[in-house]
Amino acid sequence: MKALQLDFQKAPRTTPWLGLLLTALGVLALVWVIAEQDAARYRAEELSTREEQYALRKRNLEAAQLAAQKQQPANEKVAAILRAQRSQMLPALSVLEQTWQPDVAYTRIDVSVPDRSIKMELEARTLDAVLTLVDTLSAKPAIEKVTLARQGVKLADPYRPVQAAIEVRWREAGQ
Repeated sequence: MKALQLDFQKAPRTTPWLGLLLTALGVLALVWVIAEQDAARYRAEELSTREEQYALRKRNLEAAQLAAQKQQPANEKVAAILRAQRSQMLPALSVLEQTWQPDVAYTRIDVSVPDRSIKMELEARTLDAVLTLVDTLSAKPAIEKVTLARQGVKLADPYRPVQAAIEVRWREAGQ
């Protein structure tokens, strides 16, 4: 039903096609913007997934490079140390084991493979036991040099043991 027009001086109104067209265009623009937002979200998710994949690849590559770096020495000094560590120090340690005496207690043993030396701190019941150990170590062919660095009596202990520091230098396997 059409509305009654009671004003006879005014021309009757027509349908506002321009307004309807602009409204339809606004709705279409709104739908297009919503679609673009969804597409932008999808692209952002893809981008973040790619970034995570690249970060994972980068971590894996860095781990592989680190592993390769560990296998390969960085410079000649490191290579020399690695070669020295691969050299046999077991003969020197076996000499220590063979020359050990019940009157001697090794309290500290520091092995330096690059220097081919063993620094020991020990306690013995008497100074003669320490000197006997030094002489026994010096007589072994695998040992190059034995040095008695210091010795003294432990006064705080009622048994008065002798404390000593000895440095042992062993020969290389080929000598």
